[in-house]
Amino acid sequence: ARRVGLSPATLSRLAAVERGLNGRPVSPGDLAGSLGITDPSGRRLIRKLADSGLVIAEGSAQVSRKGRPTRLYRLAINAALDAAGQNEGAESGAR
Repeated sequence: ARRVGLSPATLSRLAAVERGLNGRPVSPGDLAGSLGITDPSGRRLIRKLADSGLVIAEGSAQVSRKGRPTRLYRLAINAALDAAGQNEGAESGAR
């Protein structure tokens, strides 16, 4: 959580959202709606997650006739949490 700059509670909520998506990509706006935050906050969160390798860009979708297509992202939170848990177990076993 510290490496990403998010609280453990936020990462836990993101992991729950990811499980609910069943591998489907999500737009920043949809992610924001799932977390109960504003769209700009959802875009900032996606940028932060992308910088940490916790989301993967999956293309875009045109949801309406106007404006730019929305970018879609696949969350990779659970895999990172699993890997972190395995690393912590290995580190404590090496002590």
